[in-house]
Amino acid sequence: MKKEKRADGRSALQLLLLAAEQGAQIEVMVDGGNEQAVMEQMVELFEHGAGI
Repeated sequence: MKKEKRADGRSALQLLLLAAEQGAQIEVMVDGGNEQAVMEQMVELFEHGAGI
């Protein structure tokens, strides 16, 4: 079982430091007034490789 890792999605560096392998399953949780928009942006980011 892998150790749980967390990152603040507002930080690209923290997301990169997760070092998730291609195909890894991740859980994304958002909180705040614009949750729907943020979740849509996170899905877009991960589905399209974040340009990397």
